[in-house]
Amino acid sequence: MACQEARRLAREVVKEHFGGPAEQVCAVLLERGRLTFGEVRRYARGTIRQVRECLLVLVQHNLVKTYLLATDGTVHGTRRHLYEADVEQILVRLRHPKFLLHAKDTLGEEAESVVQALLENGRLRMSQVLSSVAAKWEVKEESIADKLKVAFLSLLEQRMVERAPDGNQHPPACKEPFGLRRNRPGRGLAEAMAKKPEGKQGEETAQETQAKRFRPPGMFVDAQHTALQNAARRKRKKLNRIADDEDEEPPQQETLWQEDNGCQVLWRVNTKEFNCHFRHQIIVNTMAEMYGEKAGVLVKTMLKLSSKEETHVKDETTVLLAAEDIAKVCSTQTEVEPQLSYSEALDMLEFLSMERPGFLSRFSTNTEVLSYTLSLGKIIHHLKLKHVEGVVMQKFGDRGCRIFRLLLAKRMLEQKQVADAAMLPIRDAREELYKLMKEELVSVQEVPKTSDRVPARTFYLFYVDLPTVLKNITSEMYRSLSNIRARLEHELRQEEEVLELLDAVADKDNENSSTFTSLILTSTQRHQVEQVRKTAILLETLMGRLDDLIALFDHF
Repeated sequence: MACQEARRLAREVVKEHFGGPAEQVCAVLLERGRLTFGEVRRYARGTIRQVRECLLVLVQHNLVKTYLLATDGTVHGTRRHLYEADVEQILVRLRHPKFLLHAKDTLGEEAESVVQALLENGRLRMSQVLSSVAAKWEVKEESIADKLKVAFLSLLEQRMVERAPDGNQHPPACKEPFGLRRNRPGRGLAEAMAKKPEGKQGEETAQETQAKRFRPPGMFVDAQHTALQNAARRKRKKLNRIADDEDEEPPQQETLWQEDNGCQVLWRVNTKEFNCHFRHQIIVNTMAEMYGEKAGVLVKTMLKLSSKEETHVKDETTVLLAAEDIAKVCSTQTEVEPQLSYSEALDMLEFLSMERPGFLSRFSTNTEVLSYTLSLGKIIHHLKLKHVEGVVMQKFGDRGCRIFRLLLAKRMLEQKQVADAAMLPIRDAREELYKLMKEELVSVQEVPKTSDRVPARTFYLFYVDLPTVLKNITSEMYRSLSNIRARLEHELRQEEEVLELLDAVADKDNENSSTFTSLILTSTQRHQVEQVRKTAILLETLMGRLDDLIALFDHF
């Protein structure tokens, strides 16, 4: 569940990208959870046409999920749809430039253009992707069709693009919607239906969607592969006729191929896969920094071998990988520096498995085959602790950080025990503890000796509630990011006239260089433009760093 600051930032992003009416509809979904169309219209207080258009835009850009109720919703038996705002998808729009840069560095400019077309339009058919890229490059579609085919298949192989869900899936079980009491009267139909288990039908639908999620479109399938599929289908059809004595096969088996060949499938960017790639980069850099470049190469190889088996961005561990397979792949990689030989890879695996943090775990089977698994969750948790300790050090200095680390290691201590272990006077230790408590970095647990709870006969144990600390820091990051965005908007609004004049100069310069001299900025205006440019660069850099930390604390 997203925190209040994250939901507020999501509303600001929707308002900036899609306008006020869309922000109002999104705010209703963020505050009340899953709702039907009638409930959204009632709470948003808009016209039917306006609410429908806003929902259509939000669904098109993957910011709102749609589900189909499994039970009849009206007297006539028509099944209603549920709408739910996706906070993570809304906030990930701030990370789109990083997606484009990663796609370009990994797969080339053609892949970047495909990703950009999908990010700008949300969901597109293949023909629409081709038209969008051709219009951007100002070339004919036939001249770039082959390049885009290769780029699209590469993106699909890397799972960076996926088929968009059809919106007829059954809603998963959910908790109480945001900001609503469990016993409040007048709950809507959507909330009542969303809590009912969907049974085997919903599981089968989810499995079918997952199975065809990364299936390439029929127009891109190789001719030989298509011929083999058709031959196998004709053989099964013949066997079914002999066994069941039927004249024709049910038409459902041809639906998917007809749909694919007709280019009716909608595609979208798989933002979770991009987050997985960013998470892998952070893990590789961390291991390389702690244990050397060779350890980074080894971890990168393990992540590459297990990437196909990852089902979620926040997976705690990788799948079991045989030591021989890891060493073999490391020894055959020639484009990676530094290179590892077969024996060096085995030695590095043994060394990392014996290290105290336990980032790499070793398993052995009855056949005496050594297997290893990488604890991704422990590495991410280690990075979070380092950042939290850095925050404590910056705010409270060496003493506060020493007490914070001590409580993390010892769990619960009394005030005198904290002073003795931290080698501080009791008065200084008390002041530091109270400062940490004020910022909600340290909590206290009362343990009374008697039932009357007299302070003189009560133990006061100080400890660090780490989940609460991480939650508060994440919320503070969202608040800071929102404030920086507001500051950048304010700075640009202050110099709006000068910036409009600068845009006019640039347009005139592009159209006719002879008229450029008619629009010259004064020295004061040039100084204002330079100040705005420096401020914008600084604030955008801070936004990028905060986004990286938010991804580490909330998305990874």
